[in-house]
Amino acid sequence: MTVRDEREFLRKNLLYHRFLGVTHFYIYDDGSDDGSVSTVADLPYVTARQSVAVSEVDVGSDLAVAARKHSTDHVARQMLNSAHAIELARAAGCSWLLGFDADELICVDRSMAAAGALAGFLAAQPQSVDVVTFRPLEAVQRRARYDDVMTEETLFKVGSAGTTRETYDPFEKRTHEIDAVYGHKAGKQAVRTTIPSIPYSVHRFRAPGGKKLRNVDKGDVLHYYAPDFESFVHKFRTMKDHPDQHVDGRTVVIQKRLWRDVVNKSGMTDEELRDYYQRWVMFDDEQLKRMRGAKRLFVLSNPALVEVTSAAAAVKKVESEDSARAVSPR
Repeated sequence: MTVRDEREFLRKNLLYHRFLGVTHFYIYDDGSDDGSVSTVADLPYVTARQSVAVSEVDVGSDLAVAARKHSTDHVARQMLNSAHAIELARAAGCSWLLGFDADELICVDRSMAAAGALAGFLAAQPQSVDVVTFRPLEAVQRRARYDDVMTEETLFKVGSAGTTRETYDPFEKRTHEIDAVYGHKAGKQAVRTTIPSIPYSVHRFRAPGGKKLRNVDKGDVLHYYAPDFESFVHKFRTMKDHPDQHVDGRTVVIQKRLWRDVVNKSGMTDEELRDYYQRWVMFDDEQLKRMRGAKRLFVLSNPALVEVTSAAAAVKKVESEDSARAVSPR
């Protein structure tokens, strides 16, 4: 995991995944100003450090572009951190490496989270599977403020549903039709450490030379992307220098480029930004009703919205236990 100013999510994220059976975490701090890593310094199963230098990774031709963009592109550093973590995990005897972000929770059962469930899920994969892709579900932005979105929000947008909405561009004074899922739709992957692999992006692993690995899509990655106003502003202020193109040259989706500039370049006051978030980012009841009733091309295609209760219950449990440990006498 590569983090930058993720104090809100980092500790509960690690406690949740530890409950699901993760043996060890490799955390790379990419310039945090909020003391993110200090929040997990007491956890013995965490190795934390700054993002790697290019010289610390066997770059080769597969990561040459990421190496060239290392100093200017956060995603390039994420990819090199991932390559570094693969070697650490392999040396430590870990069977799988899973790359994800602080605002993402892996989910293998939408209704119940059992201790060790993720470890057992991966251990049960046949040897014919090299990588497991967890498909994205994005938390619905239903409130201007959450106290703890990971325990309070259980309604998620399905990444593959294809639903859209409009948002407003104050620079061009027009609306844009955008995907209702604001973050990524590629999901995140777990890769076997026993096979040669390289980070092809922050979402995919491939064999050296770019050849695809044998994949199975199973489980979900719950993405809490700009879930309320404070998180929205924080995310896009952090992304103020994010380029318009991905490492591979593809153009970043319109909402990320637009909202980056709305937060950093529009000159809006905090009150005006809040109004913008509530009108053009949040979902009201009428919008959710339309999403639930949206017509699909195929009868068996994914619904646009699903309820996931397992993660909220598990995060609440591990946070409660963590608080109890903190106040118990030594």
